Amino acid sequence: MGELRYGSVSTADDLIWIDFGTNLSEGGRVFVRDTYAGLYSASAMYTLNSSNADLDSVPGYGLQKYSISEEYLGPFVTEADYANSGNVVGGITNLVYGKSIFHTSSSPIYKGRASLYVKARPDEDTPLGTDYTDTIILTITGNI
Repeated sequence: MGELRYGSVSTADDLIWIDFGTNLSEGGRVFVRDTYAGLYSASAMYTLNSSNADLDSVPGYGLQKYSISEEYLGPFVTEADYANSGNVVGGITNLVYGKSIFHTSSSPIYKGRASLYVKARPDEDTPLGTDYTDTIILTITGNI
């Protein structure tokens, strides 16, 4: 993420890329979850919470679709929480099953590809720290 400054939105320099394909007639889904439900600092013992939010207005952390496509079949679709623009992000949960982030519309897909921004905004109450971290886990399942 680089340096986080309170009151301003930071966007990670690198995107998260997902390649997806399935021959299941019902299609499939991509779920996202993470370790801390936010950016966690062990030294500060603090978590910058993840939630569905407009980071221009409130502190937080989340994901936003950058691009999505498929070569044929599909279509490959972004869930509403992550399909926003500007600094509106979808939150990440640490629950076992996570949240659906992409899906096919009940059909197979060939060469689906999507990418995500990672964005965060601390506020003046967020403790300083150089060790804010999170592990994002993507799981792909078939619709049956």
